[in-house]
Amino acid sequence: MIKKLIIDTEASITAAVDTSISFASTLGFSKLDVNLIATSVSEISTNIFKYAESGWLTIKHNNSKNGIDFIFEDKGPGIMNLAECLKDGFTTHVSSLGLGLGAAKRGMNSFSIDTDVGKGTK
Repeated sequence: MIKKLIIDTEASITAAVDTSISFASTLGFSKLDVNLIATSVSEISTNIFKYAESGWLTIKHNNSKNGIDFIFEDKGPGIMNLAECLKDGFTTHVSSLGLGLGAAKRGMNSFSIDTDVGKGTK
């Protein structure tokens, strides 16, 4: 089972969250885990929309770990100071609390970011 979604509008962020909830629920994840997944997907999708303007999300069942892989990609500006961005309270946006990436990382069992300034983030 694989789903690929474009993230380029506020409605597409909602669609990404709804699809992740459906995917995790279908695979039997607990309500707590479904909520953690939804929060993580919402945070990263919102960041793509805010900072890269568009990107995509691939959701696929990871049979070997009986889990789900959420792969976000964009061709935006990249993340200049990744270590700082992962700290709670760090933000480059006036209307942000700076909790997004840290919250997304805490909501997942495994989390990695590969970013190239000027080329994008995965």
